[in-house]
Amino acid sequence: MQSEPLLIESEESQPVMSPQDYVSILRRRRNTIVTTWILISAFGIIVTMATRNVYQATAKLLVDGPSMMVSQVESDNNLASLFNIGSEQTVDTKVEELQAGPLINTVDKLSNHAKLTVTAVKGTNVIDIVGESTDKVAAAAAPNTLIQLYLQTTAETDLQEVHKAQKFAQKQMTDAQARLDKANRALELLKQKHGFVDIAKSRDDQIARVSSLTQQLQQARAELAGARAQVSGLSNLVSAEPATLDVQLRQTNTEIAEIKSKITQRELDRRQMTLPGGFTAKAPQVRALDSEIAGLKSQLAALPAVSTTMTSNPNTVRENLRAKVASSEGDVASLEARVLETQTLLEQAKSELATYPSLEAPAEQYQNEHDTALASYQMYATTLQNLNLREQARHVSAHVIEPAVVPTEPIRPKRLLNFLFAIIMGGVIGILMALLQEYLDDRLNSTEDAERLLGLPSLGRVPQLSRDDALLLSNMSGPHPELEAYKTLRTNIHFAAIDTPFRSLQVTSSSPGEGKTTTATNLAYAMAADGKRVILIDTDLRRPSVHKHLDLAQTPGITELLVGDATLHEALQVSPNFPNLSVLAAGTIPPNPSELLNSQKFRTLVDQLSARFDIIIFDSAPVLAVADAQIVASQADGVVLVVANGETRKAAAKQGLNLLRRARANVIGVAFNKMNVKDNMYYYRYTAETSTEALPGRNGHSTRQIETEGTKK
Repeated sequence: MQSEPLLIESEESQPVMSPQDYVSILRRRRNTIVTTWILISAFGIIVTMATRNVYQATAKLLVDGPSMMVSQVESDNNLASLFNIGSEQTVDTKVEELQAGPLINTVDKLSNHAKLTVTAVKGTNVIDIVGESTDKVAAAAAPNTLIQLYLQTTAETDLQEVHKAQKFAQKQMTDAQARLDKANRALELLKQKHGFVDIAKSRDDQIARVSSLTQQLQQARAELAGARAQVSGLSNLVSAEPATLDVQLRQTNTEIAEIKSKITQRELDRRQMTLPGGFTAKAPQVRALDSEIAGLKSQLAALPAVSTTMTSNPNTVRENLRAKVASSEGDVASLEARVLETQTLLEQAKSELATYPSLEAPAEQYQNEHDTALASYQMYATTLQNLNLREQARHVSAHVIEPAVVPTEPIRPKRLLNFLFAIIMGGVIGILMALLQEYLDDRLNSTEDAERLLGLPSLGRVPQLSRDDALLLSNMSGPHPELEAYKTLRTNIHFAAIDTPFRSLQVTSSSPGEGKTTTATNLAYAMAADGKRVILIDTDLRRPSVHKHLDLAQTPGITELLVGDATLHEALQVSPNFPNLSVLAAGTIPPNPSELLNSQKFRTLVDQLSARFDIIIFDSAPVLAVADAQIVASQADGVVLVVANGETRKAAAKQGLNLLRRARANVIGVAFNKMNVKDNMYYYRYTAETSTEALPGRNGHSTRQIETEGTKK
């Protein structure tokens, strides 16, 4: 066994889908694509040819506004819908009326079952009525017949509604007139009995009089209270003043007496101003008076003191206050009389006002009956007038602006377009079917599939070989595509370990029947043809087949060597075509193959053969079948995993690779076997390929393959 080679790190660890991959899928699934395309195209053409011509004709109907609107007293009147026969109807309403069952059924019978479609033209009051039929005449007749029947039916219905409304309005107008006369008589009798013309106006006048008297009474009472307060205040001032005043006769200037007189007068004025109901001590007038008194006192204090003589005089201030009290008492008496008179008038007015509620209820009832009857009479009179005008006008709410004409060309089928559509859809569906089939297919159908699934590079694409061609390298010479495939496999394996060539190589597969033995045999031939000393060992001890491929003896082989029944010289066989290719057959099938392959004797044998030959190739049992392949893989420098095109299951290949990696095997790549040469002519067109795929090295890293070029055939 050899040491691990120097590795070159790869930029990509796993390929992705490329346009060429999709092209390969489509080429591989071309039978599915062609079959689907033919079936769908043929179906579309047959259906189109079998379809009858369909003709279409269109009539246009203009929806008008109403001729008049019937007047209504109340918008929420329950009878509004009865008289609203001239109201405006929307275009959508007309469309629904045209699509009503009776009209459509009648037209269907008259127009040989033509299809009718009624639609409103957006943003206008125009309605399109489209007729379709296999009969061009029926296609035009259907819309015209529908419009004619609709206009006739709506006119008759409208006239019937007018007559019914006229009868109802006339009866209601007569009843309203009778109610109006009755209410007028009752109201007049009530007015005559109580002597008023308008009870509401009389009541309002009386209410205004009561309000006015109430205000007058409140004002008089307020004035009376003020007068009484003034009398009380003045009486208190009179009691506080003496009847006479002592006067000092001084021998001094007369200014002292004058100043004192002023002070006294100002103090009296201040007392009167601060009586209850007057000014407060902080009022500006009082403060001004206080300031004046203080100034006079200051002047008085500044005068020199003199000798005086005392005398007694009447108090004029007291006399003046008594005169004011007498005047105020007269005002109080006058105000008391005024309050009494106003109070009497107010009570009389309130008594008269209390009689009005007993009169208002019947008066209001009679007035309401009068107003209701009058409004009803006016409404029905106006309605009857409008109905009479409508009956005479015979307004039609819709007009034909364009009748349907007999078409000359069918609208469908569009045979040419249908043919093209069927052909295109056939191709599209065929491609989709191919991709779906590829997606649902669990088999590996291309090297790209194997690379994406396993993360391993493709070492070569081996063509499908018959049983007779199993040993093609021994029977062929020259640039055959099949021959060059194995040479390419040999070259790619060589470049997988360019610095440290492999001394032992295992060829295995995940499941039986994938061509591992054929691949191992021809790979051995290819390496022997390159001048190497090669030994091919059949380690499939359960179902050996190398000796059958090479037409050699099965025994003695590995089994005999390991159990000591034969020597290496006796067990080795040489290929008749390649002297430097030796073969070690499996020998007798042992009962314990795994134990033999995992024995120290087997490892010693491998070491002996490595010293004697340039490379050892092991043909091992399938990985998923038994553990033999894992045992051999752990002792080989590299492992080639054989995958059969269109046969190997993805799950099996993935599981087989995982088992090999658990055994620490150096899986260098995939040999894609049983390729269809026709599907891969581009690949096999060359005697050798240029390859830049990433190859995993022994330690699990990637190595970069060196490009090799060949010449075209």
